[in-house]
Amino acid sequence: MQTADWDLPPGFGEPSGTRAADAYKLGLVILRLFARSHDARAPAAHLRCVPVELRDFLYRSLGDSAVNRPTAGEWQRALGALLADGRVAQRYPGPSPAPRIRTAAPAAARVSAVRVAAPAPAPRAVPAASALRAAPRSAVPNPAPRAGALWLRRAVVVLWIVGGTVVLALILSRLFAGAIPVSGDGGSSSGAGAQAPYLYQPYGYPDGRGGGGGAIQLP
Repeated sequence: MQTADWDLPPGFGEPSGTRAADAYKLGLVILRLFARSHDARAPAAHLRCVPVELRDFLYRSLGDSAVNRPTAGEWQRALGALLADGRVAQRYPGPSPAPRIRTAAPAAARVSAVRVAAPAPAPRAVPAASALRAAPRSAVPNPAPRAGALWLRRAVVVLWIVGGTVVLALILSRLFAGAIPVSGDGGSSSGAGAQAPYLYQPYGYPDGRGGGGGAIQLP
């Protein structure tokens, strides 16, 4: 409603927030667009930037007579006719930018600036290529082993343990099988040939007569 630098002049003595106040601010927007200035207020100071067809509208919009200000519809018709010309930018290019003037600093200021300036950082020392080649290999840390190499080493260790266990079991089974004697139904073997296992086997005569039995020594 009453934005800074867009409010009604205090000398107008009229309330804000009315259609007449809005008409004043609309004219102020158009003047500042043509003048390319954020604080333009008086049309007389920027007439060379405003087309002739709009100067009367600006004087009426920014005047203190609230009933004489043009409405938004009148501005629309006036601006539409002006844009139909197509040569507004050529006839009214707007104000030229002011040239920038560079002023030389006093000698004392330049000297003080030089004294206050921080010293340049010392150049970083770079070792020669021969020194890099002569560096011992032990100074370079070994790269960390990869996950695949660790997994392969663990698999080899596990295979060695399993294989050794199987071979040890086979050797123990052979030793126990040779140390345990084999006994038959008629009793255990005895006598001079006790070192080898015996097997009891009944036997008879060829004509079918019964006979006794005896133990035969296994090879």
